[in-house]
Amino acid sequence: MTRIAGYWQELSIGLSVLLGRKLRAAFTIFGLALGVGAIMVLLAAGGSRSAERLAESLGQDNVLIESRAPDGFTLSDVRAIGEQLPGIAALAPARILVPMDTFPKPSRDVPLLAGVSPAFASVFDVRLAEGRFFDGEDDRIAAPVCVLGEVAKLSLLGFEAAVGKYIKINGVWLRVIGVLKTQPRLPAELNGFQLADRGRLILMPLKSFERRMEPAPAVDQIDGIAVRVASGSDPGVAAAAVHAILSGSRPGMEDIRMAAPGGLIEQQRRRRVPFLLVTVGVSILSLLLGGLGIMNMMFTAILERTTEIGVRRAFGARQVDIARQFLAEAASVAAIGGLAGLLLGAALCSAVERATGWLVTASWLDLVAAFGISLAAAVAFALQPARQASMVSPVEAMRAK
Repeated sequence: MTRIAGYWQELSIGLSVLLGRKLRAAFTIFGLALGVGAIMVLLAAGGSRSAERLAESLGQDNVLIESRAPDGFTLSDVRAIGEQLPGIAALAPARILVPMDTFPKPSRDVPLLAGVSPAFASVFDVRLAEGRFFDGEDDRIAAPVCVLGEVAKLSLLGFEAAVGKYIKINGVWLRVIGVLKTQPRLPAELNGFQLADRGRLILMPLKSFERRMEPAPAVDQIDGIAVRVASGSDPGVAAAAVHAILSGSRPGMEDIRMAAPGGLIEQQRRRRVPFLLVTVGVSILSLLLGGLGIMNMMFTAILERTTEIGVRRAFGARQVDIARQFLAEAASVAAIGGLAGLLLGAALCSAVERATGWLVTASWLDLVAAFGISLAAAVAFALQPARQASMVSPVEAMRAK
């Protein structure tokens, strides 16, 4: 314990000398902080995890078709796509309704009600936070059940467990049997696609929707279609084929929106490349400036502490002890800059996400990596000053007094 207290006292004295020149210390810490922040953005925006989560959520092989016209599509359109489009793995038609009356009252925006076929789960590879998704038997008997997106669940039922509870939509009671997992933020190109934004949906079996919702909807009406093509097929080609199929049965295509999420995600990845290159340059330059700042501070500290070094050597301190002392001081300054950089990086990630619409989420691994790179850079630049300090002769140091 006494030895630890001694090390702490030596470290605090050294830090007070290093940080004594406030302007120089501030520029050094700012350089390190900016470097750490840039590295965090680089890792968060450039890593494949966000894109993989988004692709998993939306379906890399999916094609989304939605109608903006009041009459929507028809079941004939759905059958035509299923019969004429080769290589379909799953096909899920959907009806969408804005509820006029809900209970409990939503605390946020009113969720959308979507009647979908059980194939919806396989098209989007649905993952559940609790409960289950409805199956073919639920759809066949028009069971009064529903699955909530995470945003709809929080808006209607709060943070408590939802499975087994009841909600009332347009006078119809529905039992909650499942809750979807949190969905990553959608690319800007998919804004407005209601089936893609599953977090805001209340999902119920399509036949239950058709039989129970008031006012009674036309049976032969579909608002959206989600298509999953077979593995190895090109979703872009499938989208063009769907466009051709629907064009043959409809007078115009102005009221139809189509998207292949896999292609949009790949475009988003390509657009990130120039931004990431600039971020790499900023992070390298910032760490270089911060490291040079630490080196300059330490060389100055050696000149100011020559007598201290001589006294320690005279009382038995080894060269390695002197070097370790200065390396610890440099690492401490780097730690201060690194912690500041983590806060700056979090703010930068949030700003980039708001400005670009990209999913920029830093994981704990990103934080550790950015902080570790900052410490490694500081220690690397501190090696030569620490070595020079350890080489100071005790006799010459005492004479310098």
